Amino acid sequence: MKTLLHDFSQPIEPSFKIKGRMIPYEGITCRLKNFCISLGFGPGNISRTDLPPSGYSANNAGDKRWEEDEDTMLVFSTHVTYNPQWGGYSGLPRLLHHKGSNRSPGHSPADFIAPFLHLYRFAQENIFISHTSQGQYLLTVPTTLLNDCGEGSEHKLKLHLEKIAEPGKDGAIYPVSISGAYHSFVVSTDFCQSLSDLTNGWTPGRKLSIGKYLSRELFSFTFDEKVFKDDDSPYITTILPHIAEIVAATTPNLRAAQIHLQKVFDRDKTRLSVERQKRSKKLLYIAGLEIDMTAFTGVEEHYFVPWQAYIAASGKVPKEEYLLLQDDLFVQLKQQDTHCLV
Repeated sequence: MKTLLHDFSQPIEPSFKIKGRMIPYEGITCRLKNFCISLGFGPGNISRTDLPPSGYSANNAGDKRWEEDEDTMLVFSTHVTYNPQWGGYSGLPRLLHHKGSNRSPGHSPADFIAPFLHLYRFAQENIFISHTSQGQYLLTVPTTLLNDCGEGSEHKLKLHLEKIAEPGKDGAIYPVSISGAYHSFVVSTDFCQSLSDLTNGWTPGRKLSIGKYLSRELFSFTFDEKVFKDDDSPYITTILPHIAEIVAATTPNLRAAQIHLQKVFDRDKTRLSVERQKRSKKLLYIAGLEIDMTAFTGVEEHYFVPWQAYIAASGKVPKEEYLLLQDDLFVQLKQQDTHCLV
């Protein structure tokens, strides 16, 4: 089923499936080429490229054929390393007309979020919840998470104590004890209720790391703007505004890749929708994930998970444009022959 685009101010945010949506490498080029032909693309205008996966978007690299008003296929993917928790897998695609990549080692969404993820996991492991003999629950926090100390660090995680600790009569939050580099605070009643699964049946003297209970609203990151001043990374505008949500996700690297993919795709389809008014040819723009299996299998191995396609048809007044969401796009590609028809 195709979704007609009437109002880009109301973005569509479909679910993103990994399990059961991976397409084998063998024959993917022909599947994509045959899909284009099924849409009425001229076969002479669709060419194979040896450009590697993980390219940037149409907006970044431009496309000569689109500029020359020819039928055009664009593919944009975001790199992410496979996690066995995602489920089954099969195959690696070699994409048909893939935007060129300027990704260097250490420059993927996972690399970009790595320093923030390190800080978050440090906080998870070094913030403690304990139960005193007086029946109080205490939050014990390293000093580095309470202030701006730690000079020389490019990024910092700051804990929002006002959402966790019980304030004093004057509304301020004070530690009930200080031991070395750790401050302890009385846990507020509201936050204590959110810990019921963790604290149920606790006996006095028990202490546990806060772990998964350090949810995204309980902290924020600060960073030196100079770090990103001369950085042309595409992730600054797509991933950085959502960094707290990403690091607190069950699969942070996957969530970062998904957010980046959606932000770029939404931006590009809006621009292409405007530009197509001046074109007379067809456009297919597919976005998806490049799943890197290398670390899991021990051999160089990659896979492709299609996510959305923007299609601008020609020969109609008004010209039709629509989206294929993940399930429909996957079915369309799987229905194509693995041998090129032309």
